[in-house]
Amino acid sequence: MIIMGDIKNLLERLSNAHGVSGYENNIRKIIEEEIRSFVDEIRTDKMGNLLATKNGGSPRLMLAAHMDEIGLMVKYIDEKGRNKKTG
Repeated sequence: MIIMGDIKNLLERLSNAHGVSGYENNIRKIIEEEIRSFVDEIRTDKMGNLLATKNGGSPRLMLAAHMDEIGLMVKYIDEKGRNKKTG
């Protein structure tokens, strides 16, 4: 049974973990820990996608989601708090 406090803790862990595009290892580890007891196989492909399989019958279901977050590099912040980003 899922308890609301558990969901809050999981969301906090996921929100606080670093996971900008191309560097999702921290997020991937958390997700693996959380789903391991519910699936039969977990693997990561060459692109870093996490693939989990639960063996069973019909119907078949696929869940897909992003695990990265948007990241920006700020190169300057002026006296009014405005920032200038790279690229």
